[in-house]
Amino acid sequence: MKVKVKLEAIIEEMELAFEESRSLLNTKTGEIVLLTSDDLNAAEDVEPFEHLPEWQQENRMMAMEVVENYDDYLELPTKYDVNEYDIMENFCFTVRTNESRIAY
Repeated sequence: MKVKVKLEAIIEEMELAFEESRSLLNTKTGEIVLLTSDDLNAAEDVEPFEHLPEWQQENRMMAMEVVENYDDYLELPTKYDVNEYDIMENFCFTVRTNESRIAY
């Protein structure tokens, strides 16, 4: 089964991301999660985290879900991975011109 994801949601998530974060798309549910590298690294530890504030516990549990089911997630590019010039250049190479239509 293919899941539908709004492009707007992906773009929004890319804009919200910061240097030490990673946005991941759950390919089964369509949910996009934003996690810090620290949360993902800590998810691999077996240290208890009940002493953390509730929001950090939720982040840690989500990071554990990602680590345990990594094949279900696709990491989204960051805004730094997107190069507008390369995108335009690649598009230009896909466009065919009909020389008989070009007026000189």
